[in-house]
Amino acid sequence: MDPPTDANDDRNDPRKYIFHPANYKRIPRWPNDGIEMYRRECLAASECDEESFAEQATKDRDDPVQLFLTELLGVWPSDLSYSELVHRMQSGQESDDELTLQQIMGMPYALQAVDAVKKQNKELAKSHLIEAYRNKDEEVQAILTSIGATSALHKASKDPRRFPEMESIIVPLLQKNLATEHNIELLFGDVAHVRGLLLELGSYLKAAKPGTPQEAFFKQYSCLEPDAESKIKAAPKACDVCGTTTGTLFRCTGCSSVHYCSKDCQKAAWVVHRPDCFKAQGKPVSDALLAKAASAVVAKEKTEEQARRALMEKYISEFLNEDHDKVNETLVDCHGNQLKTHLPTQLGLNICMSLIGADLNIFQEEVLHFRTFPDGIDPKIYNFRGILFGDKENNEAKILMVYTHLYKSYDAGDCIAYAIDGIFVVDRVYKEKGKNKGKQRAWWKLVPAPEEADLPDDYNRNDWMLAYFSAAKKKAKTTEADIDLGIDSAGTPNVELVSTSAGNYVRYLG
Repeated sequence: MDPPTDANDDRNDPRKYIFHPANYKRIPRWPNDGIEMYRRECLAASECDEESFAEQATKDRDDPVQLFLTELLGVWPSDLSYSELVHRMQSGQESDDELTLQQIMGMPYALQAVDAVKKQNKELAKSHLIEAYRNKDEEVQAILTSIGATSALHKASKDPRRFPEMESIIVPLLQKNLATEHNIELLFGDVAHVRGLLLELGSYLKAAKPGTPQEAFFKQYSCLEPDAESKIKAAPKACDVCGTTTGTLFRCTGCSSVHYCSKDCQKAAWVVHRPDCFKAQGKPVSDALLAKAASAVVAKEKTEEQARRALMEKYISEFLNEDHDKVNETLVDCHGNQLKTHLPTQLGLNICMSLIGADLNIFQEEVLHFRTFPDGIDPKIYNFRGILFGDKENNEAKILMVYTHLYKSYDAGDCIAYAIDGIFVVDRVYKEKGKNKGKQRAWWKLVPAPEEADLPDDYNRNDWMLAYFSAAKKKAKTTEADIDLGIDSAGTPNVELVSTSAGNYVRYLG
């Protein structure tokens, strides 16, 4: 089942990206997409030629759903048949260590979404649209007029930092049947630059359930709402130095492209801004001016780095010396659950890694964002974020910390601390069955958190954290390099918490 080429008819389909994520037959395709990459990986792992691989993949597949998905993905990713999985789902016998029917049915969308977000480039999309507007492209002007975005783009063309939220442009394109790939390329240069947004928002248009955070998130950009005329707005003016958007802001009188809140901010920015300002006015820019601007940028970055280090040292000192009563401080996760704040401040993970590295010789190997959970870690209990550590005194010993973002309140959007959900070590190694028969795989086990009786009377959160990692270090076993740790990670988590009228929505950004 080959992916479509640019010549396919669906290129001019304005509803290509309006689909239900569970409708695997309607999942948008593109050359070298996520599904195709998955098929190639399966083909490489099978050590067969393509014809034999296709024949083997569809052998003994009688159910039409199983047959279609097997042809699409290249494999049926379960030792159980479709009918067996249906029976298990209906009888409540699904197992945590096996892919469920729902997960398999959702694989095509998941593969496409991950690929689209990975290749997405919003900054290139924005710069292309601004340039197309400045060039007065007639087709672009007509599309922008149709969705009510002309005024916002006019302001963004003067100051690119005022570009409206990309969602406020994509949603009306979808709703007004203007999201053909031809139109997307006219606006953004390449469909790939915004394909992740098209998949996400197009699926919400079709599938977001009433009353959910996803629906509330989508509706704020809808051109079908009563106040639709006010949806596409330019970003507010902001001071080029301190970033404030409040109070009276004035433009640079030379280029009119940046704003300042005060003479002090304008003066602080002048050395760096002067070459751009002169260029915008058509004035010559000497090498001396460019050199001064470059030196000022380097000095600014050095000052900022020194400030970050000083702030880190301050937080570490406070964490080391804090009182015992802070061990019971709590904040909320994105679902509103009250959890203990084990690692305070936004730099909590950095504090943790710095201290356990210095005291226990344990160092970070990888920041994780689980797509499927390692064996022994229950996804119904633990969060999808983790950090894999290695013990420098035993290079093959692995320690896995699972953690949760915490917030000031249920409707606050910035992570300000972390809870340690659990610390795990490899408990045993077993041999897999089925298509990976004989392959060695790790089974993780939770290390019990320290009991108060094992800690000093006046212990603080640092004492508790070091005691927990110390216990994990003692239990961590040597794990050979060829053993599969069962970690299927999408890489460093890049998510944002969006507050909506229906509750918080955790949005994956790639």
